[in-house]
Amino acid sequence: MIKSKKYYGLEFVRGVVAVEVAIAHFILINSELKQYPVLKLISSWAMEAVILFFVLSGIVINHSISTKKYDRSGFIRSRMIRILPAYWFSLVLTGMVQLSVSIPLPDFQTLLGNLFLVATLQGYIVDTFVLNPPAWSLSFESVFYLLIAWSFYSSRRYYRISLWVVFGLVSVILLQNKTMDTGFSGHFISIAAYSMIWLTGYAAYQWRHQFHGHLLPALFLFLSVPLASRIHFIHAQFNILGQILMGIISVPYLIYLIQSEAGNDRKEGGSKRRGWVVFACYFAVYLMLTGLLFAWSKSTQEMLYFVVILPWISFLLVAVHRLLEGRDNRIILPVGKVLGRISYPLYLFHFPIIIYVKSLFPDTIVYNILVSLTATVTLCVVFEYSVQPKINSYFNRISMDNRSSFNNN
Repeated sequence: MIKSKKYYGLEFVRGVVAVEVAIAHFILINSELKQYPVLKLISSWAMEAVILFFVLSGIVINHSISTKKYDRSGFIRSRMIRILPAYWFSLVLTGMVQLSVSIPLPDFQTLLGNLFLVATLQGYIVDTFVLNPPAWSLSFESVFYLLIAWSFYSSRRYYRISLWVVFGLVSVILLQNKTMDTGFSGHFISIAAYSMIWLTGYAAYQWRHQFHGHLLPALFLFLSVPLASRIHFIHAQFNILGQILMGIISVPYLIYLIQSEAGNDRKEGGSKRRGWVVFACYFAVYLMLTGLLFAWSKSTQEMLYFVVILPWISFLLVAVHRLLEGRDNRIILPVGKVLGRISYPLYLFHFPIIIYVKSLFPDTIVYNILVSLTATVTLCVVFEYSVQPKINSYFNRISMDNRSSFNNN
């Protein structure tokens, strides 16, 4: 099996996104922290983080299947081995914490639905566990994998992908206008709509050589993500259009991170003049988003001004990066390597741990922070560096034994 190259810039972003989700939930659980404006702002960005997870997943899965050359069954098997152990462990952990804080376990149907990845926050089929709401995204992610297996590994690949895109776009319209039912139809319409965000990442990696890798304009547009996510088109309950837009504008920076690490890709994409032309195009997008934001937003004035100013921080960040002559990468890439690796268990494990620690120290924020951080990071490191490799090794050994037995027969 060919081992696919990891892009540690992307791993760093994925790790930071997981940390953002954990911080947002910590502030949500310790609501007294919302009296501080900056923390209140951070606590409202959990959904943006999940959308970035979807885009990153699309990029990484395309990279993986392009380099590892799986067949259909091998792809599904590899994805299930990756996501199910940590996910099922998080359900056990959540159940134990719920019992410890006197919250009853859900009924058998809900337990079964969570076990087989059909739980959502909206409860289309079943609800997520009370103390593990982040698990909803795994219901979506698992279906994205099945859709890739159904379409990419078919002899009629482009026809099936076209069907997927058409159904996804129709689902976006239905979800945006809330013209759908609960139950199985609502569940799969929601997944199909959000799969357009996942496909954004998948397509971006496929066409990565078409992007011109200039750091400043790419980072400027990336920091416009919170701006885009606060545009509530037609004031519907679901902001799927804003979230798709957010996924699209995150792509240039994510692709820049790939290009900056890949020796055979363009790093700075040509002349400075071209860079400023690209920046002018992205600035036009920023102006359009700003106009839409003030026309169609439910956010507070403080939030509006903050997300409008945020992209301009890119100039400071790029100046520091150039002043250090890239030496900051010596910190970012190793940290990204660790953060990216533990990002998945961190995403799943943090919520019940924070709740349990809160029950032990209900009035002491400092203890809550220190104990929650230590317990979560320790559990994630142990699981990702010890438990998951043993699981991988076990199933790889079974696969090799089965292949050997088949060849002998």
